[in-house]
Amino acid sequence: MLTLVNAPGTIRLPAGSLRYEAGIPGQIRYGGVQPVHIRIYVNEKLYRRAICYYRVQVFEKVLVAGMDLGLEKAIAPNAVRVEEREIAGGQGRYLEKYEDIAGRVPIRYIHMGQPLEQNMLQNPVVIHSGAPVKLVTNYKGIQVSAEGIAMQKGRVGGRIKVRNAHSSRILQGKVIDASTVEIG
Repeated sequence: MLTLVNAPGTIRLPAGSLRYEAGIPGQIRYGGVQPVHIRIYVNEKLYRRAICYYRVQVFEKVLVAGMDLGLEKAIAPNAVRVEEREIAGGQGRYLEKYEDIAGRVPIRYIHMGQPLEQNMLQNPVVIHSGAPVKLVTNYKGIQVSAEGIAMQKGRVGGRIKVRNAHSSRILQGKVIDASTVEIG
């Protein structure tokens, strides 16, 4: 939706063939005031330039918290709903369907009615500090595994410190699942 905020003043034009061009400098800023540059031509010669300002509002159907969502708690399907809301920023960061949040947990407390954004969610903790894990690594096509102990909690895709159970060596690896850490 475009709403005129500030129009140019009255412009008196001479008789002749009129044409205008309107352009937006740079990128469109959702939720803000956007200048629109207008060039007015009379008989195909530039006669005058003017600027007007519009408020740009974009609305999309997005996921909204249907109740308060607690930190690190799984989000049930009935805890969110789809609503049409104004989108600010135009970065595509708002989530639109339940599949976008399945298996993820809030990074922080989310209030009821707040639209859900990608940066509000993360994978849940699957490995806790002190838990036994399988350490795996690939070396020139050969997979080697060993027993280890997690030194910190970890999420799938995240990096954590682990201790090799036999050598007591501290290593760092990527969490593959709830019991496997890839060293490398």
